[in-house]
Amino acid sequence: TVRQDMQKSRKSDSVYQILRQEIIDLPPGTPIPSVRELMRRLEVSQITVTRALKQLKEEGLVEAQVGQGSFRSGLCNGVVRRRLVMLTGNYMSSFEMEMRRVFQQYFERNGYIFELMVYDHRHVRLEPEAIRGTAADAVIFNLNQDFTPELITQVAGLKLPLVFIDIMPQTLPLDAVCTDNELAGAMVANCFLQNGHRKCAMLQAMPEFHSVISRRRSFLRQLQLAGYAGKLIDCHTRSGENSTENAYRAFCEYVRENGCDFTALFCDSDLGALGVLKACHDLGIEVPKDLSVIGFDNLVECGYFQPSLSSVDQNVAEWAAETEKILKARFLKDGRRSIQTCVAPKLILRDSMSSI
Repeated sequence: TVRQDMQKSRKSDSVYQILRQEIIDLPPGTPIPSVRELMRRLEVSQITVTRALKQLKEEGLVEAQVGQGSFRSGLCNGVVRRRLVMLTGNYMSSFEMEMRRVFQQYFERNGYIFELMVYDHRHVRLEPEAIRGTAADAVIFNLNQDFTPELITQVAGLKLPLVFIDIMPQTLPLDAVCTDNELAGAMVANCFLQNGHRKCAMLQAMPEFHSVISRRRSFLRQLQLAGYAGKLIDCHTRSGENSTENAYRAFCEYVRENGCDFTALFCDSDLGALGVLKACHDLGIEVPKDLSVIGFDNLVECGYFQPSLSSVDQNVAEWAAETEKILKARFLKDGRRSIQTCVAPKLILRDSMSSI
């Protein structure tokens, strides 16, 4: 019956997870107990053990040698095939989708089994048991806005290598990889100043993420150090809201009340910058003649904006490479309290930026 098939499938999954945890850290070439031995020890049927071993063979963890039995497999492209889970909220922005694509492509190319787990970021319930159920060897967290002490307490019991991306929890002993947002903000401010702009502003179209706060603080501080006061246009965007729409609305409201009293604008996201470009068109402000604009994330679409958008590239491919370095260190039982890496961003200048 269907119910019996489901019960067999669940039992097979349970045996698979048990065997996988036992086998993953064995040296390549280690013999695997016979099907009969596993049936006796785990008290399950032959078909249950066979299904579990088949799954382990398919992912490259076990290999069979005719007449000799099954063994812990060797390396795949120089990397043990470990199972990674990336846990992320159901954000649908272009940057989030591109970041997931880059991570999945990078780790699968390097021989890992990569699984994406998406949760509803508006109703955060991160159950450690759900992650354990995937038989993950490590977890990559993309939880910028949901990073709380409660979350840390929840995931601490996983007892797996954990890497947080797009956040730098410097006061906590957590492994993390993030763009150097302090450097990014300073780079944009210096670009404006070097091109003759003295009246500068920042438009915050994203929610109060840790990364956004860092780049905003750095941008305004760099201007202040040079003797200029930067303006801030806050869209008061909440999680789940459309940052492009909010940017358009907030920019129009500001200009109608104050005029465009700055010559250079830093947008905390490319999607926010898209709203600004539309607002400038509707308000009769020419970019870059009247206003230079720099965005953040360097989406593929930046080259197709009108005018093409200057932007800060977060170098996400480097995020993936640095994340793998941390995971390899943890798999080798590296005893450091935490490994935190800031990736240097790149400023990509296009038609939306000009000198005065």
